Amino acid sequence: MAARIGIFDHLSANRGGGQLVVARIAAELARDFSVEVIHDGAGYRLGELGEAFGLDLSRVRERIVRGLPRSFAVPGDRSFLSYVTEGLRFDRALTEPYALFVYSGHGVPPVSHAGAGMVYCHFPFEGAPRADSDLPGRRYALDRWARVRCYDWLWSRRMRSYRAVYANSNFTASWIERLWGTQSDVLYPPVAAPVRPGKKRNMIISIGRFDGRDRKNLGAQLRAMQAGEQAALAQPGQHPGTGRVPAEL
Repeated sequence: MAARIGIFDHLSANRGGGQLVVARIAAELARDFSVEVIHDGAGYRLGELGEAFGLDLSRVRERIVRGLPRSFAVPGDRSFLSYVTEGLRFDRALTEPYALFVYSGHGVPPVSHAGAGMVYCHFPFEGAPRADSDLPGRRYALDRWARVRCYDWLWSRRMRSYRAVYANSNFTASWIERLWGTQSDVLYPPVAAPVRPGKKRNMIISIGRFDGRDRKNLGAQLRAMQAGEQAALAQPGQHPGTGRVPAEL
């Protein structure tokens, strides 16, 4: 019987680069293993990924888990005790059925109870919880000390459950080391970008999803593009741009 592999798409609200990574990993591993893509079912269905990215996912199964937490880190909406009693139980149910559990996302991964674990991080928007735990508002120094020790123990347990951590770029790897204290290997996303021979010219191209949270600083990029276009138009010669930025953006 083929080993069972679970690939968890933690950020599955829309189809994008993260879903391409999940779909490509699933398609490759499904040739030799029993593969499931795990997500919350809100942003897409498995068949849509295969059609969108031109991949054969016919051998891949889909596991939809409703009510997935936005974060598996401790600080925030739950206490350390409630996470140990409730959160770790959820982590076990999510990960234990698999010989290999693959986490794909931007956050802190769940504690894996699979035979082996792997993290593919697109960018670590969450850090190790220790810095957030030592809050100056805590009344007793002993309370702060105990909280930090507990978080350190849980963080060590969490990261030991993953044999490999991969980053999608050297930039992401540098932030994983800074925020997680963990070394990672760079594994670039599976993007096919054939380049045809042709005349070169100086251009700045930015590709990214419009996000209301503006995490990719698209607002600053648009303002810079407008300023650059105005400067270029003020100079003699042909403007190399491909089009103006709409004023409403």
